[in-house]
Amino acid sequence: MRVSVIGIAALAACLAAGAAGAMGQGMHGAGGHDGMMVGPGRMFPALLRNLDLTAEQQQQVRDILGAHRATFRQLSGQVRSANQAVLDRLLAPGSVTAKDLDAQVQQAAQARAKLMQEGIDVALQVRGVLTADQIAKAATIRQKMESLRAQMRELLGKPEVGGE
Repeated sequence: MRVSVIGIAALAACLAAGAAGAMGQGMHGAGGHDGMMVGPGRMFPALLRNLDLTAEQQQQVRDILGAHRATFRQLSGQVRSANQAVLDRLLAPGSVTAKDLDAQVQQAAQARAKLMQEGIDVALQVRGVLTADQIAKAATIRQKMESLRAQMRELLGKPEVGGE
């Protein structure tokens, strides 16, 4: 079975976005770790559970995640702090302009970029543990999930502000 570049890119995006959330939970966790697992990354633990990893692969993934746990915690803390600084400035008394928020927004963007890069590094390492068939299966699962989301949006309409 030939694995498409799009499928690999989709898996990498899922892994990168979800790796931070998976850090505190191991491979089998669900939900978010300190609110970091958002977007397609929410599927990270479920994807790994459904790829029929061998015991050796499971251990390799645990080792990879464990090796990055401290870095993810540090970067997650930086993102939370930067987000809090933006919120604090927005809710401070007096007027606030976009220019007033430039420094805090730049710090938040840099923290998210570092977190994303760490996630990409982990995703590439985890991807190296998977077989071509497992990557293809992950892409298929992701495609089915996207189809379900589209059906839900069609049935329920657009989400309210702040929803997904």
